[in-house]
Amino acid sequence: MRVLPWRPRRDPRVAEAVLQALATPPGTYSGRARFQPRSTSIVDPALEPLVGNVIDLQFVRMAALDEPFGGQALFRRWPGQGPLLPEQDLDFAV
Repeated sequence: MRVLPWRPRRDPRVAEAVLQALATPPGTYSGRARFQPRSTSIVDPALEPLVGNVIDLQFVRMAALDEPFGGQALFRRWPGQGPLLPEQDLDFAV
């Protein structure tokens, strides 16, 4: 029997960009991602023209477990203010 070295598993759904954003202070540039919401019926009207487009993002904070998108990283368009975007609606593989 062959014994393989143990290494911790990494959640494949967590993009490298999200992991890097967690190590930076809130408000810093986090890269680019395609905005692909899971449900287009609840998209903020200001974000509707951006569905399917690649946008620049800044990391804002982690969502608390008792709020919508609990435990996910929240982003917004870079630079400036606007609605928060959960990591589940972003495709960082662009």
